[in-house]
Amino acid sequence: MSDRWLTVVSGGDSSAPADFIPELAWFDSLEDLEARAGIKPGTPVIIDLAHLAAEPESYRTERVFTEFLRTSRWPRLKQGTRTTYAAVYPPIIRWLASRPLPKALHEMDANDLGEWKEWRTDPVRNERSISGATWNKEVAALSLFFQWAVRKKYTAENPLEEFGPSLKFKDSSTTRAKVGGWRSKNARIRRVDWIEPETFRLWSNVAFRGYAVATSGDNKLIGAGEDSSFRGRNTQRNATFVETLYFCGTREGETSLLLALELPEKSASAFAEIRLPSSITKSGRSRTIVMPWLVHGLLQRYVQQDRRRAVSLGRRHGSYSDVRWHRITNHRVKRGQLEIQIDGRRNWVNHDQLFEPARRWLLAETKDGWEPAMLWLTESGLPADQHNMTKVIQRATQRWHRACKTAGFARSVPYPTAKTLRYSFALNWLIAWHKVIDEETGSPPAAYSPSRYEDAYTAVQWQLGHRDLQTTMDAYLLAVKDLRGINIFREATFKSVYESLHSRHESILPGLEHRGLND
Repeated sequence: MSDRWLTVVSGGDSSAPADFIPELAWFDSLEDLEARAGIKPGTPVIIDLAHLAAEPESYRTERVFTEFLRTSRWPRLKQGTRTTYAAVYPPIIRWLASRPLPKALHEMDANDLGEWKEWRTDPVRNERSISGATWNKEVAALSLFFQWAVRKKYTAENPLEEFGPSLKFKDSSTTRAKVGGWRSKNARIRRVDWIEPETFRLWSNVAFRGYAVATSGDNKLIGAGEDSSFRGRNTQRNATFVETLYFCGTREGETSLLLALELPEKSASAFAEIRLPSSITKSGRSRTIVMPWLVHGLLQRYVQQDRRRAVSLGRRHGSYSDVRWHRITNHRVKRGQLEIQIDGRRNWVNHDQLFEPARRWLLAETKDGWEPAMLWLTESGLPADQHNMTKVIQRATQRWHRACKTAGFARSVPYPTAKTLRYSFALNWLIAWHKVIDEETGSPPAAYSPSRYEDAYTAVQWQLGHRDLQTTMDAYLLAVKDLRGINIFREATFKSVYESLHSRHESILPGLEHRGLND
């Protein structure tokens, strides 16, 4: 316990047992203390458990770091960035303090940084070593701290500026830091995988729905029916969650924060439309996306089945009687935007104003009674934690990998990630739009004409929520960027496009066999 640092998020669920962290027992009301300290809900808080009950003098070693968290640009960073960086600092601080000549973070020099990088990224010496991409995030977090420390004159030199070209960070329009030499050259920047719809279905059924997988005579993966040994939890919820990511192109964080009231109503159009409020999008800008009725149906089935069972359990356990809950007493949709009234107040609150902490503590009334307004719930009927939802794919893909290896699959196992699903949506949406344009304008030309399909690329950009088309082309549609007049979309199917692109890009996952699954 003496060397343990804990990263928590303020304003979260405090349902942990009272003795979970004994040092916190002297707090009368942690929420009141956070409010008095000006700590907003959803803020990552780094706790030094070793010094929690110590005298103030004991904090002298890291008083500079504490000041950095309070007075630097840190509070103005996006919550996702703060959460990522908050996990970076404690291991470094702990490592510096454990050395023969202990140092505080602001006393770190280039030699210390070199030793830290060598140990942190060496899989032989460190069983918990990190990838090159993760190391680059640590460099960005350290750069933020040392720029501030130099400006405040707590340190004379920035150890990151000893060598390397300047790097411009996306959170700042002006600040440049000379950290290029410290960045890993082995990082997989934008690990791009596109997964064909049939391959996605096979992966989803095995990873989430408890199906088995086998190998064919030519070493192809095939479905093998239900796996009787499968004991999955939240199966319907997790499977529906990934279907939404794959067929709507939304990010994990955005999807995990949806309210049930934000789901679209059934209509006669080919697609439903759903507005993602600015309070949950990565860019901080709202956008309206299309949702296939297939996904809408899966969501409604989840609401009527697994989610309803979870709510019933929550009611039996009295989970919705906590004073922190707020009730949505009225709601309406005005100009496509959800507005709610809370606890009987007369003012209307737009869903652009409902950030993650507030969303977690909203109750909506149904014919069966009050229930959480959040769409995704745990088995006990409480709102699912955003961090846990973003781990859904990682945990399930590990099961997929084990199943493939157990089945004797000799080749490299396709390893989808959350990014894979979003990249795949972009390519699938592009293929679909090419078909729409061909149906409207006639038979496609033999040579590819970018101007003819300009609207298709723009549609993908809008759905993904990118500011400019270049971002969409350079990453999400990189696989088709350099076709140079080859029209792979001519009278194409999803399968034929993926197979054609696979010959040019190893990161394209072509169609796999898909027999034996009862969808």
